[in-house]
Amino acid sequence: MAVEKVAEPDYKATIIVDGLEGRQKQLFTNQIRSLGVRHKTVRGVRDETDAFIRLADALCGFTRAGLHDHSVFASMLKQAQDKKYIIAL
Repeated sequence: MAVEKVAEPDYKATIIVDGLEGRQKQLFTNQIRSLGVRHKTVRGVRDETDAFIRLADALCGFTRAGLHDHSVFASMLKQAQDKKYIIAL
């Protein structure tokens, strides 16, 4: 998992998820805990109000387009992987 790959041994992650609320938040928190991810908080936000979520959303869209062979995005995705900007998909 990405958190464990880069985090210090005594980390506590702040996890932000687009559109997470109510019962879904509790289920997600339980799943994260069962995976052994230590967290300080789990928050749900709306993408139009959080710049970080908008960035993550854009990167996911870019990756999806690259994986589905949209020519421009496929070549840029390959470059990002070659330069290790993207480590694993």
